[in-house]
Amino acid sequence: MSLVCAIGPPPLSVRTTDNSGRSGGARQGLSGLSRACGDGYNRARPQGGLGCPPFCLLQRGRASAMAPAQRSVQANGLRLSYLDWGGEGPAIVLHHATSLHAWVWDPIARRLARCGRVLAYDARGHGDSDKPPSGYGWDRFVEDLASFISALELAPARLVGHSSGGTVALACAALYPRLVDRVVALDPVLMLPEQTNDPAWQEWFRRWQESTRRRRNAWRSLDEAVEHLRGKDSYRHWREDVLRLYVERGTIRGPDGLLRLKMPGELEAQAYEGRAALDIWSLLPSVSCPVLILHCRRDDPRPEMGIRAAAGLLPQARVEAVPGTHFFPQEDPEAVAAAIGPFLR
Repeated sequence: MSLVCAIGPPPLSVRTTDNSGRSGGARQGLSGLSRACGDGYNRARPQGGLGCPPFCLLQRGRASAMAPAQRSVQANGLRLSYLDWGGEGPAIVLHHATSLHAWVWDPIARRLARCGRVLAYDARGHGDSDKPPSGYGWDRFVEDLASFISALELAPARLVGHSSGGTVALACAALYPRLVDRVVALDPVLMLPEQTNDPAWQEWFRRWQESTRRRRNAWRSLDEAVEHLRGKDSYRHWREDVLRLYVERGTIRGPDGLLRLKMPGELEAQAYEGRAALDIWSLLPSVSCPVLILHCRRDDPRPEMGIRAAAGLLPQARVEAVPGTHFFPQEDPEAVAAAIGPFLR
């Protein structure tokens, strides 16, 4: 399905359920980044926009003790599972990276609850949401996000997306401007067309897809799964409690007694392949709201080239480089919350 430029999807009838089935409504820290991002927002915010709160409101260690409620909602023809940390004020919707799930946001969300009502959902195919056998183009993820906002009447929402989630959030702001107030994109996937058209990159990506489909997906225990994943580059520098939370909430025990990831490797591979279904470069000039992009520092300059090129197309954007890997939100969540909180307030 191709993306359609529109103000927003039609209102949906909302059905939510909680997790009991009842119906119902960085190896190196990021210290010093918060003030820089706050200053950037002060320069970029629209006329009449909200100012930044005192930095002390979001200092490390000042987390909400509230555990999230887990519910589900029908959106874009799917049942999407989501977490709601509560909070007063504007809705802040968090969109995870490909292969992750809503619970990895918990350490960040508890701190952002001081800025508004914080929600995170499992994207299609992920976590506890529906898992259709196909339909993982990133255009579908954009439609799902817009439908989620509309179904729960969260507009205008403030979006935070990591990796592919950041790209999806930017596209949603372009296509559904009345639904989105501002966007934080954490190391979004914004590779230039000449980079993704390079034969060497395409061959690397093909091998990556093959390895994703073949990845290990069975462990005898939680500890075994955590230890296995910690040895992989993607998870090597995650904070221990975040990695354990990812495994605890992202696996299910089968009839054979083994733990398996809730997202099958085949669907994960399809979600990576789905990047090609979204022409983000044609959409970026239409993003009229303020945007904050945080990206990690890399030895490979190509991802940063794409991010800088994208920022040049965005009318109101600030870009900051931060320590850590692509997974810096899982490496130092408190510092990320402190960095983006003033922009979201």
